[in-house]
Amino acid sequence: MYGDPDHLDALARKLRDRADDVRAVASEHMKAASNARWVSDSAEAYRAEVYGDQIDANAAADGMDLAAGLLNAHAQEVREAIAMIAAAEAAVRDFLGRAASGAVEVAGDVVDGVREGAESLLDAVGRRLPDPGSMEWSDLKSLLPWED
Repeated sequence: MYGDPDHLDALARKLRDRADDVRAVASEHMKAASNARWVSDSAEAYRAEVYGDQIDANAAADGMDLAAGLLNAHAQEVREAIAMIAAAEAAVRDFLGRAASGAVEVAGDVVDGVREGAESLLDAVGRRLPDPGSMEWSDLKSLLPWED
């Protein structure tokens, strides 16, 4: 297994939620600073400082959103890899199943060809099939006689 894409998506959702929390807190601080009744040069400097902090906090939140997007993209890549491995595994298992059941009915050179194909597949994996979900299925699929 190459990871749990649903777990990666859940982590991305949490990261986006945290980014929203950061923005909300920064906005609350800015609102409080803006509503302060304090009037002086120091008050203006304070408000400017809070405004700068809000910009920094929003930039950090944007980075969190970007990271969440990358997690979602990686989750999709994992899903695609899992699907590719499953398709390769199914193709190899189908070939081996058809080779085993069809070999009895087929004569001469065809039997030899099927046997050789099945033997080469089994030799490639040391006479054992890969574990379900293993990347080795992709390598085996390339040995099938009808594959490019």
